[in-house]
Amino acid sequence: MMFSSLILAILLLGGEHGGRPVFEKNTGQAAADIRYLLEAPNYQLQWKRGEMVLLFHGHTLRIQFNGLLNERIPEGHGRLDRLVRNVNSSDAGDKKNIQKFASVKYDSIYPGIDLVCYSRKGQLACDFVAMPGAPPEQIRLDLDGADHIALNDDGGLTIQVADQEIHLPKPSAFQLDHGSRKIVDVRFDLTDMREIRFITGEYNHSVPLIIDPQ
Repeated sequence: MMFSSLILAILLLGGEHGGRPVFEKNTGQAAADIRYLLEAPNYQLQWKRGEMVLLFHGHTLRIQFNGLLNERIPEGHGRLDRLVRNVNSSDAGDKKNIQKFASVKYDSIYPGIDLVCYSRKGQLACDFVAMPGAPPEQIRLDLDGADHIALNDDGGLTIQVADQEIHLPKPSAFQLDHGSRKIVDVRFDLTDMREIRFITGEYNHSVPLIIDPQ
């Protein structure tokens, strides 16, 4: 039950992590407002209160969750082995144990909807988990840092950030009902110059809905 990432950005960039994505808890190796981070050769992804931040090729794209009643704090799940790393501190010889997690989750980022980021086939995926009765239309993503967003003829999106273009394919959606996978119609919609939402067709409101921006 999920909603994969634009957001999330590595998929937005179509990039490879080069291994299983590892979510690090910030224990002093980054700015204080960063709760978790993922680092790869070509980008860094940060999880903060009420937003995610993608740094790539010298650019910054802030993925903000509009319409929140309050700003949710992400939490790590599935503790992995500790990674010992040198970090900047007043003591140049200081080392800290960096806590690693298999996933990062915002509980109830919208009423009845969670956001979970995890590894899927070695790549980052970030999925909205829409519980029964929770309308997916309340999900609104503001892309602060995007210069232009356009709907493509194939149903996808093109996001322009300075001299970089991010291409996002047409989203897909489905439900799992008694072990059967049922496809649900879904499309992107732009509410203004940089805010994205999802419009769905008919579906069973008593079963979780999975929307995947691919």
